[in-house]
Amino acid sequence: MNALSAQPRTAHPRADVQAELAHWRAEHRRGELGYYPFDGIPEATIRAVCDAWNAHPQLTDQQAIAAVRDALCLTPGSMNAVLADWLAPRCLRHLRRG
Repeated sequence: MNALSAQPRTAHPRADVQAELAHWRAEHRRGELGYYPFDGIPEATIRAVCDAWNAHPQLTDQQAIAAVRDALCLTPGSMNAVLADWLAPRCLRHLRRG
């Protein structure tokens, strides 16, 4: 994330973490995330994407995935990493639509 943080900041809408969490909870309630009913949303992943977006608004999908893996210390191929790899770009696209 250091390389991302070093980029010059431009005026852009900052990610509202609570709004993003609310959005993804609603998506989960509608069954859009494909989880079993007892599963929650991966809040740490959503928070990490928001942090990366706030630091670097021109983030690519691959950069978002890398930022989340780094922030959460995810092992590539683990179940948490696979879920984060799937969700991070979707969360990023939602932030772009603002």
